[in-house]
Amino acid sequence: FGQPGKLARENATRNSYRTASTASALVIGLALVTMATVVGTSVKHTFTATVDQAVSADFVISEPSFNGFSPTLAESIGRSDDFDAVASVRFGRFSIDGNVRDVVAVGPQGGDVIDIDLRAGSPIADLDPDEIMLFEDPARDLGLETGDTVSVEFSRTGPQTMTVAGIYGDATLAGNYLISTAAWDANFTDTLDSLVFARTADGVSAEEATVAIASATAAFPQVDVEDRQQFLAAQEDSIDQLLLTVNALLLLAVIIAVLGIANTLALSVFERTREIGLLRAVGMSRRQTRRMVRWEAAIVSLFGAVLGVTVGIGFGFAASAAIPDSVLDGVTVPFGQLAALVLVAVVAGLLAAIMPARRAAKLDVLDAIATA
Repeated sequence: FGQPGKLARENATRNSYRTASTASALVIGLALVTMATVVGTSVKHTFTATVDQAVSADFVISEPSFNGFSPTLAESIGRSDDFDAVASVRFGRFSIDGNVRDVVAVGPQGGDVIDIDLRAGSPIADLDPDEIMLFEDPARDLGLETGDTVSVEFSRTGPQTMTVAGIYGDATLAGNYLISTAAWDANFTDTLDSLVFARTADGVSAEEATVAIASATAAFPQVDVEDRQQFLAAQEDSIDQLLLTVNALLLLAVIIAVLGIANTLALSVFERTREIGLLRAVGMSRRQTRRMVRWEAAIVSLFGAVLGVTVGIGFGFAASAAIPDSVLDGVTVPFGQLAALVLVAVVAGLLAAIMPARRAAKLDVLDAIATA
């Protein structure tokens, strides 16, 4: 960038301690943002891939306020010839081994519309009211295998003894503990469905299935109907909102770092008043003076941004290694987003240099030279 760029580089390297100190705040801020971005993106990709694999239904019906809806809706859809598998899903709480835990109830055809990766035991369709299925992690922690009995307690019916009917390896939709809707009806007062999964029958077009779903849900205006792709997109959006919240908080550290750059540049201009006056005296224009200060800010910002992103990627890999494989099965580095972060940091540095650059350009040449 010509002579202003050369002078900016020399100014940045002249006091390397101050330059490093100024950039360090940006390094820390962007390292945290990068780590959160890497981990969040990796979790998002793992989750969406898992949900995509776990859901084999073509339509998902839910109630946005989570108040539930009548099971007659699932029954109505199940009577339609346009669908060959319909299963309702309910979410509740119970006590197992003395601890209160979440429990999921699934209809008999649940195995046809969701994949729980059955490892041992009977499928969902064979679940009896006195049987329970466990995710492999709590099953291992409790030392339970198929055929064992376990004591549970429901708020309505009290202590019950249930037999472990199966062990599964995918808890994305089934959670850690799974029972049948018949067991739910026997032990819970509330019999409302939270979700309904429906799979289109062979030979039925998407348009025909959509019309059939719309007809069945006409009497339930409170529910939302999503096809498979819409359901997956909704799950991605929920993760994106969480990541946006986290990054918005972390970006406050970046804003503070940018303010630090502006403060350092203002101090640098004040300390180099005589030097800037001499440069102006030998022919440097106001425009070149402003450019010199702005390029110095760009150098500091770029240095801090690149180092921060690099450190953040390392932290992201380290944090990902500590997350269980059931939550994260691989690390995804969003290079596009990280490049955008670097660009934003450099632009922010240039914006932070506006006021110091204007002050430097407006210095009176004679007064600046006379400065001791």
